[in-house]
Amino acid sequence: MSGGADRHEERPESGNQASGNQAGDNFRAQYFQCLAAGQGACAVPESRPARAADTTAANGSLELTNPFAGDAPITAPRPIAADTVMPHSNWTVAINLTTTLNHLRGDSPDSEARVYAGARNKAAQLLDLADSTRGKPITLVVQNAEPDPALYGHGTSGQDRANPMLLHTYIIRDGQINELPARPSAGIAADTEALLATAGRQAPSDRLAFISQSHGGGPHGIEGDTGKASLEQLDAAIKNGLAVGGRDRLDLLDFDACSMGNTRALAALAGRAEQIIASPETETTAGPNVDAQNTRAIIGSLLEHPEMSAAQLGQRIVGLADQGANGGENAANPLDREAGTNTLAHYDAAQVAQFTASIDNLGGALNRAWTEGNNRVGIAAAIENTPMASSIRRAHLADRPVAEERDVKGMADNILQGIAGGTIVDADGGLKRAAEGVLGARNRMVLGYHGEHNGGYDRQGGVSMFLPGDRFLNNQARADDTNPLLEMAGLKDNNKLANISNKESLLGSLNYNLERTGAELSPQFAGAMRPLQVARDAIAHAETQEQYAAAVAAFSQQAELFRRTEAGREIDRLTLEHVRGEMESVFNDELEPATPGWNQFLQTLKADRR
Repeated sequence: MSGGADRHEERPESGNQASGNQAGDNFRAQYFQCLAAGQGACAVPESRPARAADTTAANGSLELTNPFAGDAPITAPRPIAADTVMPHSNWTVAINLTTTLNHLRGDSPDSEARVYAGARNKAAQLLDLADSTRGKPITLVVQNAEPDPALYGHGTSGQDRANPMLLHTYIIRDGQINELPARPSAGIAADTEALLATAGRQAPSDRLAFISQSHGGGPHGIEGDTGKASLEQLDAAIKNGLAVGGRDRLDLLDFDACSMGNTRALAALAGRAEQIIASPETETTAGPNVDAQNTRAIIGSLLEHPEMSAAQLGQRIVGLADQGANGGENAANPLDREAGTNTLAHYDAAQVAQFTASIDNLGGALNRAWTEGNNRVGIAAAIENTPMASSIRRAHLADRPVAEERDVKGMADNILQGIAGGTIVDADGGLKRAAEGVLGARNRMVLGYHGEHNGGYDRQGGVSMFLPGDRFLNNQARADDTNPLLEMAGLKDNNKLANISNKESLLGSLNYNLERTGAELSPQFAGAMRPLQVARDAIAHAETQEQYAAAVAAFSQQAELFRRTEAGREIDRLTLEHVRGEMESVFNDELEPATPGWNQFLQTLKADRR
C-alpha cells in the first residue's frame, strides 16, 4: 500500500497517538485494544449500519466491519492452544496484515474526520466472514499486529524491545474464530515465517495461498508496522515457513502492496509460488470503502467456489479488479471511483525465468544497437515515452534521485515502433527479435491483467523494470535543482513568495539554505557569507510590501553575485559532486543480478547520457 494524495492521504498510526482522540472513542478500536491487552472476552459490536454516507458515526470512525457487512453478529474469538490442528481443508489462506493506516473520510470533501484503513480494517472484515466459512473446506489463518499496550500508552518508551507490536493470530474455520496466544512481533520477515509455519502445522490443506499486506518497495522488498524485509529476507522467510508444513512453494502468493509487479521482485520470489498476484503501481486507500485489494471479496469468492485451482483463483482476483471490487472506474458507487488498484496482474511463476532471460537478451541487443546511426536519439526517445510506475512519480527527496521504474511492454512496443518508423536502425533485425521476444515472454507470464482506462494503464503490461531516462541520468540538471544558491538567486521570480504575507515562510527557507551553504564551505570562505546574511536581515526588517519586494530583489541579486565568486563556484562543485555520488549509489542498488546483459545496457546509458 502507498499514500494517496490530498484528503485521501494515508498516515501511519502510532500507538497511543491513535488511542487518544480517535481510537479510544470508536467501537472497532476498543475491540482491538481489548485484544492487544490480552483480555479473554472482548465485546464485539453485534450490529452494523448499512452502507451509506452516515456509516461513519459521530465518533469519527466506522464500526467493527467493512461497509459491506450485514447484521449478523461476529463470532467471538475462542482461545486455542498453539498445537491445535484443524481438520484438513481444500484451501488454507494465510494473511499477514502488517500496516494499519488512517485517512480522511472519502464521503465528505469538507470533513477532517479520519478513519482506519489497512490491516485493522482488513482484520475486521475477515473476522466478519467467519460465519460464511461454516461447512466450507476453507481455513483462514489471519495475523494482525497491534501496538502492545505494555509499551504504548503506559509511560514506557518501548526501548526495551526492538518491535513494540503484538501479534494476534486467528484461525477461522467452520464458523469459528480461534485465537492463538498473542506474542511479540519479531519483524515482518520472521512474522511471515511464523504465519506460514502455523498454517502448515495447524491448518493442513491441499492448497495454500499467502496474502502479504504491506507497503511494497519493488526491488527493495516490503515494509510495515513491524519493520522491513528485503526480497532475499522475504524469500528465506517464505521458504522456511513452508518447510514446517512439508511444502517448498505456495500455490498462490498475492502482494496486497505497491510496486511488487517488478522484474526484480518477480525473479526473486518466483521459486516460492506457482501463481503470483502483484501490481507495478501504487495500491491506494481512497475513502472508507476502497482499501487496495478487496480482501473480503477475494475470500468471499473462494468461499463460494472452494474447488478453484490456484490459477483460477488468480484470474478471479484480477477479474474482481476489473469489476470494480477494489474501487476505480467500474465501481458501482461513485464514492469508490478513486481506484485502489490502477493495475493488477496475475503471473505464472514458471514463466518468470524465461521472461527475465528475454529482458537480458533485449539489453544486449540495445547495447549493440546504441552506436548504430542515430540510435542514441531514437532509443532515448523510446525510453522517455515509456510510462513510469506511478509510485516512482513522486517528487525527488532532496537531491537523491528516485529510481525510474518503467513499463516493460511499453518499452518493447516503443522500440518496435521506432524500428518501423526509421528512428531506430536495426540492420540485422536482432533488436526487433529481442523486443518481440520480450512481448512474447510477457504474454506467457502475465495470465491476467487489469488496467484502469483512466491514466492509460489499460495499455500497459503489468510489469515494471529499472529504466532511467534523461532526467535521472542528468547529474547537472539535478544539481541545479538542488543548488541552494540557484534557489536563492531565483527568488525574484518566485511569485508564490512575492507577497509580504509570506515573509516568514521565505525567511525559513532562506535560513535553511544559508545554513546548508555555510556548512559546505571551506573555512577560508567563512566571511564570504556576510553579504547574503545582511540581505536576509533586510527582508526580515521590511515592514511594507514595497520594502519587502525591494529587499527580495536585492537578496536575489546578491545571491547571483555570490555564485560568481570562488566560494560560489565551490558550492556549485560540491553540489554536483554530492549528486553524482547519490545517483551512483541509487543506480547500483537497482541493477539486477540475474540480468548482466540488461545491466550492461544500463551502464552504457549512464556513461553516455549523464
